[in-house]
Amino acid sequence: MSGEKMTQRRYHTRKICRNLLLTAGCVGIFSLCSACGEKEEFEISILDGQYETVIGVSSGETVASILERAEITLGDDDVVTPEADDQIQDGDVNITIERSATVTVSDGTAESEIVLTGGKVEDALEAAEISLGENDLINHDTAAYLTEGMAIEVQHRYGVTITANGESEYIVTQAATVEELLEEEEIELDEEDRITPERTAALEDGTEIVINYVTKKQVVEEEEIAYKTVYENSSSLYSGQTSVKQEGQNGIKELTYEVTYVDGEEESRELISEEVTKEAVNEIILKGTKQKQSSSSSSSSSSSSSTSSSSSSGSSSSGKTVVSKEAVYDCNGSGHGYYIITYSDGSVGYEDF
Repeated sequence: MSGEKMTQRRYHTRKICRNLLLTAGCVGIFSLCSACGEKEEFEISILDGQYETVIGVSSGETVASILERAEITLGDDDVVTPEADDQIQDGDVNITIERSATVTVSDGTAESEIVLTGGKVEDALEAAEISLGENDLINHDTAAYLTEGMAIEVQHRYGVTITANGESEYIVTQAATVEELLEEEEIELDEEDRITPERTAALEDGTEIVINYVTKKQVVEEEEIAYKTVYENSSSLYSGQTSVKQEGQNGIKELTYEVTYVDGEEESRELISEEVTKEAVNEIILKGTKQKQSSSSSSSSSSSSSTSSSSSSGSSSSGKTVVSKEAVYDCNGSGHGYYIITYSDGSVGYEDF
């Protein structure tokens, strides 16, 4: 019988007594009503975990009989205070029941069976060695009393930061690892992309995840090939003279690189091939090997040299004129040498002195 029923029952009894007194003519009935008040009645509370039952009791009534009237049953391992055989006296405040309960506690990674008497959800979490973070979810109030067969489920959630392409985003997630977070947020990464920490790393509050997108491209660049200079002997030139036989030309080659970009910025490049598209042309220089006449033959021909000299400033017998005349001295310090004479028709002559 509930506490409300008990209260109604007590007031119903008093109402009967009051109606009997109104007959005023029956001493026997008055005596009966007086007998109703011989045992003093008062109210106490029965605290059964998170439930409270208020019931009217008589002084000297046992805890067991009160619980029976309140239709409250005790389990074998439940604890009641005062004890079941104790009598309740006026002034007692309440009866307290501590229930023994077997519950399960799980957090997605482990499950524990916990037996506690008079415990609350927070006590079961402590016994299962599960701590709640500020973002975690739980299916019961932590201050709720345990009941037989209660299933307590904890969902761990973590506040993490994801940075990609220079932008950061704060996310509260139930994912346990970086890999699970990528799946949850539908973030797809290529094989070359980089992520820190690694995909198998466990998440916790404050984890910072950095994603770097990596791309590779082939880039073709042109590069000049410098020409080489080679020398050839020429008997048409005097020793010490040179002349350009062939102008040099640079060549061209194509270089193919594999370039690695990280978040759009070049990080490195690797040469994978090269191809010559234009061959270089060597520059050819002629070097004179012709020997000059000796000084004795120069003396014997001084008269002819003078004649030639006089004509060098004007027209020759053939009608061509001297454009330039350059003196080249012997290396022995004798003061002798030869002239290089360039004529108006482009021909070149030599004259010893």
